[in-house]
Amino acid sequence: MPIDWKDVRYRGDLTDVEELFNTYRVGDYLKTYEANLKQRDRGMCERLLKDGIRLTENLSPRIHRIFKEVCEVLAINSLAINSKEEIFCLPGQHVNAYAFLDIQESGTYSLIGITAGALEKLDDAELKSLLGHELAHFLFGNNRLNVLISMDEKNPSATVLPPLGESLFLRWRKKAEISADRVGLLASGDLNASAKAFIKGVFGLSERNLNLDMEALLRQVDEIKGHPEIMKEAFASHPLLPIRLKAIELFS
Repeated sequence: MPIDWKDVRYRGDLTDVEELFNTYRVGDYLKTYEANLKQRDRGMCERLLKDGIRLTENLSPRIHRIFKEVCEVLAINSLAINSKEEIFCLPGQHVNAYAFLDIQESGTYSLIGITAGALEKLDDAELKSLLGHELAHFLFGNNRLNVLISMDEKNPSATVLPPLGESLFLRWRKKAEISADRVGLLASGDLNASAKAFIKGVFGLSERNLNLDMEALLRQVDEIKGHPEIMKEAFASHPLLPIRLKAIELFS
């Protein structure tokens, strides 16, 4: 049975995106920005080639096998317009991954960067959760909106949006991560694997130092409920770890 992505996507994520487009007309901004990107001499792929290693199937058969299995589970044939997706290993012993859109005159390409630490420290099911999470940003178009973040050091604002739009955008980013976490769970098919991927990513802890007791971790949600300033964390791009764990437990 095909996946209904509308059911998978967190409702608050979609609602906020619709408001960003309807109220703040970000669609016009994106069209102009992306048209300008097509005029560049070099794109994101060239930057990743400079800083990392392109993981071809010969170089890294494991990651390509896992990626293929994830695409089969999620019923994804191809995310890119004119090419297959490309995966890059990025330097760093921390556990992380990134979804990049490379917009060029020839088309838009889906690029995934995975740190060396993630490849070395995560088992297959945990990597599936991580890859599923990043693929979700392509599926839902989340990473396309990252261009709204201001890169002007002289601009005190976090985004190019007016204050109310910026507040909406910062709240939306956390909701988009909840949507992506759900796809990661679908990709791994294992709640514990997804939870361990979170913990290894946030803290770098392995099973040697942390027994994954979901009930104990989820109790932290109850402890911070009475502190809205902690729950909000307005400028954080991701929800707090206990909230992410509770959200995927409920979704599972």
